[in-house]
Amino acid sequence: MAARRDLLTGTLRDHAPTAHLEAVPQGWLNLWVRLPDTTDLARLVRDCEAAGVITAPGNEWFPAEPTGSLRLNYSGPNTGPSATGHA
Repeated sequence: MAARRDLLTGTLRDHAPTAHLEAVPQGWLNLWVRLPDTTDLARLVRDCEAAGVITAPGNEWFPAEPTGSLRLNYSGPNTGPSATGHA
């Protein structure tokens, strides 16, 4: 799981530099990312899904909290080298 976590954190750093990752967990199965206040979260979730990336908006998990968070899961059934794209 650590390889997948590290791949996801690196991908966020490279492709979503305005996303704020408060902590990188040493365990668990997902990351919580805080997005800029101007993010249209519903649209982002739809766009991700259209591209084959399933996410979970934070307001589904914490309805009383601000809506700018996104849950990204990095777990899955195949944890071998092909799962991370690395040999």
